[in-house]
Amino acid sequence: MSAPSTPVSRPSGFRSPRFLLLAALALVACLVSAVAIPLAGPLGLLAPRTYLILAENEDELRPAGGFITGVAAVTVSRARVTDFRLADANSVDDLRQVYPAPPEPLQRYMQSQMWLLRDANWSPDFPSSARQAAALYQLGQGVRVDGVVAFDEAALRAVLAVIGPVRVPGAAQPVTDANFLTLMRAAWSAAPGSTDAATWRTTRKDFMGPLARALLAQLKSIRDPRMAVTLASAIRQSLNQRDILVYLPDTPLSGMFARAGWDGAVDPGSQDYLRVVDANVGFNKVNAAIRERLSYSVDLTDPSEPAASLGVTYTNTVVTAKTCVQFGVANHSTQYLDYLQDCYWDYWRVLLPTGSKVWWAPANAVPGDELLSGVAQHDPAQFGPGEGGTTQLAGLFVLPTGQSHTTQLAYGLPSNVLEALAAGRAVYRLRVQKQPGTLALPLDLAITFPAAWAIQSTTLPASTQAPGQIHFSLSLETDLNFEVVFQHP
Repeated sequence: MSAPSTPVSRPSGFRSPRFLLLAALALVACLVSAVAIPLAGPLGLLAPRTYLILAENEDELRPAGGFITGVAAVTVSRARVTDFRLADANSVDDLRQVYPAPPEPLQRYMQSQMWLLRDANWSPDFPSSARQAAALYQLGQGVRVDGVVAFDEAALRAVLAVIGPVRVPGAAQPVTDANFLTLMRAAWSAAPGSTDAATWRTTRKDFMGPLARALLAQLKSIRDPRMAVTLASAIRQSLNQRDILVYLPDTPLSGMFARAGWDGAVDPGSQDYLRVVDANVGFNKVNAAIRERLSYSVDLTDPSEPAASLGVTYTNTVVTAKTCVQFGVANHSTQYLDYLQDCYWDYWRVLLPTGSKVWWAPANAVPGDELLSGVAQHDPAQFGPGEGGTTQLAGLFVLPTGQSHTTQLAYGLPSNVLEALAAGRAVYRLRVQKQPGTLALPLDLAITFPAAWAIQSTTLPASTQAPGQIHFSLSLETDLNFEVVFQHP
């Protein structure tokens, strides 16, 4: 099919869901107001500061979370919100300005010509993405920001689980964590049988004002200390699960946020390291239907030459048969469900420890009729330096509905992943970082080692164990830090 007339713009029938935009941004504004007083001194909030808030939709997964659907600039002075400007992410760019070229994969796979704010979170390293978002927001709006906060639908549902139900005037039912996604998707979609797309685009946000006011009123009315503590706990859990990311440079708390991992930085450390990064480049919302599983095997049988293999299996659970046409659905539909039921175009990256030696990685195998460019992709996986001093592998695949695909890699690890301790002891350490916007991905970890070695301790209980072998069934609900201590002759 032919490319859209303006490749840098989202499709004409594809707009950010205002339900998510206004509800989420109003919630964040109130939360900022609620926590500003006790943090005013440490955060430097006595002087005016402006923060950029990014509302992300993980149904369309991006490297540092979900597709940026909405933005807000929140100004805080003397621990109170003094200004709050929100907008659709598609409306904040000033195309009269000279925008930078987008990253090469966006140019190649999505035919993007300019790097606009909606694609700012292309780096898996959130501080890098946050700086890019801040620069693009300043270019489009002329406003300099002092920090960036991003959050997704899961974070909003976690808050609604504490404060809900929220009653909205004129709504048939209150908004809860259980029905939020259903209501959001219904509000985005045109009424059944409606063919007047112009009317749909101008009226579908009528519900948003009452919803935003109801959320703000309910949050401001919290007086029960137990609910406040529960709400703080939910926010902390969302930070741990990378559903909220915070970049606050030049504040006393920036170091604490970095140490806790709440800034979403790529942090490989000096041990074995793994981070799988997926980006939906298909102009759809199909990540809600994608199931992903990691299988990681480490071979330490030759301690001087450690090796690893990784399998990442993706399953498209959509049962309706679809022809894989990139930009096909996004070109015409006004129904959110159509964007959920489609093929999956995934630009994948795997970040490994620096010094890793790749032995095998899959080549791209995508025919031209499945790509917006019309150009088939049969080149080998890209290999080179990655974020945060890592080694990166990258490629593209298209996953039809009702099918599974496994990306399989094999590589040699740097020798320092196995550290010698005192005589007769060695330790293997692994750090696996979760991609923001993903669920608790299953991780099968298998380690083989010399049969004469014995396991002294592990940080997590094993599923099975035999001489020279140990296996763990884990879940990436949060980042994983893991070690095994061996005794050897």
